[in-house]
Formats: sequence, C-alpha cells, structure tokens
Amino acid sequence: MSQFRKRRWIAGMIALALVLSSLAAACTSKKETEKKPDATGQEQKLPEFKPFDTKSPKILAEYEGGKVVEGKFHAFLNVIAFVQPQSVQGLADPKAKEEMLKDYAALQFISEKDPNKKSEFVKKAEEDFKKDEENYVKMYQQFGSKAKTFDEVLKERGTTRDDLKEVFGLSRQRAEFIYENYDYEDAKLNHILIGLELPEGKKRTDEEAKKRALEVKQKLEKGGDFKALAKEYSDDPGSKENAGAYEGSPAQFVPEFKKAVETLPLNKISDPVKTDYGYHVIKVTERSTKKLKDVKDEQQRSQYAQPAMDKFMKDFKVKIL
Repeated sequence: MSQFRKRRWIAGMIALALVLSSLAAACTSKKETEKKPDATGQEQKLPEFKPFDTKSPKILAEYEGGKVVEGKFHAFLNVIAFVQPQSVQGLADPKAKEEMLKDYAALQFISEKDPNKKSEFVKKAEEDFKKDEENYVKMYQQFGSKAKTFDEVLKERGTTRDDLKEVFGLSRQRAEFIYENYDYEDAKLNHILIGLELPEGKKRTDEEAKKRALEVKQKLEKGGDFKALAKEYSDDPGSKENAGAYEGSPAQFVPEFKKAVETLPLNKISDPVKTDYGYHVIKVTERSTKKLKDVKDEQQRSQYAQPAMDKFMKDFKVKIL
C-alpha cells in the first residue's frame, strides 16, 4: 500500500469502528494492547468507567418508523467502552454522545428494514468475537485486570454476550446494506512522488522537493515516458516500478491527493500537489462509478464505502428528544 494512502484510526466511539472494520482486530493487535509509559515513566492504566444503566425505558430519540430507548442505547455505549476502553472518556461528551445516539438509531433503522436478516448477522457476529475472546482477556490483563475469563471481563466492564452479539450484528447488517445499495467513485491514475523523507534518514527541504517535482512535470509535458520517469524519480515504493499506477476510490487517499484525483481534468499533468509526504505529480486517466458490492477485498471495500456511509448518515433523520 502506498505511503500516501489515507491512514484512518477509529477511536471506537462512532460509526466505522462498529460498521466497516474488524473491531476485534482493531482492539487486539499487539501495538494497541501493549502497556506504554506515560510522561512520568509509569505504565498506563485503563480510564475509570462506570457502566451505563441499561434498564431505563425513557425514549431518547425518534426516527422514521422507530424510537431509541435509553436502556438499549446505554447497552450500545457499554459495548463501545468494552471494545475500545481508551475511548470511555469521550462517552461523557454531550456532542459525541449525540452523534452516537444518531449512529445507534441508524443501526436500528437498517435492522428494522429487513428484520429477517438480523438473526443471521447476529450469529455471524457471535462467531467473530468468539474467535477473539482470548485476545480480549489478554488485552485487559495487560492493563491490570484480574479477570481470567472472557465472561469475567464482560462483567467487569458492565456488558454481556447478548449485548455484544446485538451491536456487532446490527453493525454487520448496516455495513451490508451500504455495500448492497451504494456505489463508489473509481479512478485510474499515474503519479510520481517527490518525497521529503528519504531512505537512511535523509531529507529534502520543501523547496528542493517542489523544484524536483516541477522538473518532473515539465518532462512529462514535453512527452516524457511516465513509466521511465516514475522509475527514475518517484519515492513511492508501492508504485514506482509500474509507472506510478493506481486504481480505486479517491476515498482511500489523503485529502490533498483525493481532491486532485477527483477534480483534475483527465489526462492532464497536474501542478505539484503537496501532502505530508512531499509533492505529487499526477495524471488521472479515467473516472467511473462502480458498485460497492462488486469489490471483493473486504478492507478495500471498507475504505471505498466511507463516502457512501457519510452520505447515508447525513441523509438519515433523527429527532433528539
């Protein structure tokens, strides 16, 4: 994967952590479960968390065809706190909580559109987290938990297997709805990256990188071969050997590169486009609209679905009571 593709870290509080990615993988990777020292040199501990009450019958919100009950919403928050324990401090933030309320309402809305599918998705979700029970236990033990079993961890964190199955299942169902009903924008392009960070710790100044990128642009405009120039100049190891070629949704790229890919006239050599990685000279050769359901790679499909998910959530109407 190219170094300039968008790097997305989901905190676990809103939308995609429960929709378009593997929660277990996000939570149980070695990098995220290791205890790290803070500024004082002491090991970090999990933030204090008091589970939300799941018995309240109060209605918090209404949406087309349904309502959000406070107890069910609180069960959803407890699952988030379990899956991403470092995010619990954000659960008290009113604005974040309102976004999560809308998110949960959307999960219910999709489930109610096709209730017969819910049990199927819940079953698949249960199979998913069963595979990672041991990893969850290890993660919590590394942060000081005395729990020895998955059920003991769940009890500590104020959630249940049924709540996990419910939330994971609803999330799977919404992801499937997005995949089946939305398209994505696809682009074919070639690019050459003039990097700021070079191998062996070497660096270019911004001025040096921009000057070199302009040199590349001029050579391309005079009929230079993209493949040869990419091999000679590009600092993107993922594409320099194949003419700097990429195909896929602009959503996978960092914002500046994404904007250029979406707006650049076809077959025109761009001015140098600056990102955190350096300057890119880009030529977009094709744009088209394709169906998300036809993307076979799960990770790729998740990336491509982001604009569709954003549109769905923007259009989804919820009345907060």
